[in-house]
Amino acid sequence: QLAKHKDWNSAELGLPINQPDMAATYLGFSVVLLLGLKAMGMPVTPKESRAVMHLWSYACWLMGVDDKWLRHTENDGRRLLFHYFASQPGPDESSRQLGEALMRETRQVPYPTMFRPLKWRLEQAKHLSVTSLFAGPKGMKALGLPVVTLPWFPLASAPLNFVKHLSWHLRPDAQREAEKRGRVGQEELVQLHFGITQPDLASVPEGQH
Repeated sequence: QLAKHKDWNSAELGLPINQPDMAATYLGFSVVLLLGLKAMGMPVTPKESRAVMHLWSYACWLMGVDDKWLRHTENDGRRLLFHYFASQPGPDESSRQLGEALMRETRQVPYPTMFRPLKWRLEQAKHLSVTSLFAGPKGMKALGLPVVTLPWFPLASAPLNFVKHLSWHLRPDAQREAEKRGRVGQEELVQLHFGITQPDLASVPEGQH
């Protein structure tokens, strides 16, 4: 779609992202998301899994990705993502620079607490712990992250997450309340990170349609 746009200058900007890369990116937001939820102890129903895959397939289609790259089930998406990763080169210096930058990112968040240095260290430890669960020692080393990092946070939180989310599946009213609290938490986090006074980025300003 970008290649067709009148404002896209290929001589200056190069070619738009290719189809397989865009497909792999959308699978990262669908297949990897679902895998991460399950690993963190959050049960996902088959209906929810299909809904997530449908949502991101539609978003990918809107970006101009061909139908042949779209996957509508989690298993099919995981298979395509595996093939994509198998054809890509391994981590390089830029991967390590990105990993180290993300590790330092928590120290840039102005948490509203007098114990901010402790909060920084706790959030960083949690992030590294979750990363170690999926990356393993080899992946942590490739990303320039501490190799000896135990996945203590996901292991400790998974049982509680499972019980909590299972109860929400059984009580739709409780799930709706949890969704409202989660939305408030998202907006507070966006405001904290970016200083946006109205962090609901998806809403349309009043008077505009």
